[in-house]
Parts: sequence; structure tokens; C-alpha cells
Amino acid sequence: MRIHNVFYVGLLSKVKRDNKRAFENHPPPVTVDGEEEYKVEGITNAEERNGKWFFRVKWKGYGSEENTWEP
Repeated sequence: MRIHNVFYVGLLSKVKRDNKRAFENHPPPVTVDGEEEYKVEGITNAEERNGKWFFRVKWKGYGSEENTWEP
């Protein structure tokens, strides 16, 4: 199968506004030594996997759907 970087504009449609799903303005990441860093709001869970601890991190300024597991 061939893939082309061309798209038929006739298939596009206008965006429908949905006030129920408001988008948050996330704070920009801070760059330290060339790497992005984010502020932690809290730890929501912890578990041990193969002898190593992982923590469920709640990031400041982000919703709970953005929580991540970090070593």
C-alpha cells in the first residue's frame, strides 16, 4: 500500500464547539539542562513491580487523565 501526503479538502468539516469539554491551559514545562520538567501536585498511588517501586504522579495544572506511572 502506498501512502501519500495529500488529503482531499472536500472531506474536511468545521469544528463543532462543545462547551462540556473545555480545554485547560496547561502550564508550560520548565526547561532545566535542556530537558523539560513538570511540577508534581501529588502521589496518588504506589506499587512494586519486579523489585522496583513505581508511583502514580498527579501533575500540577493537568487533569487526572494525565496522571502517569513513574519509577
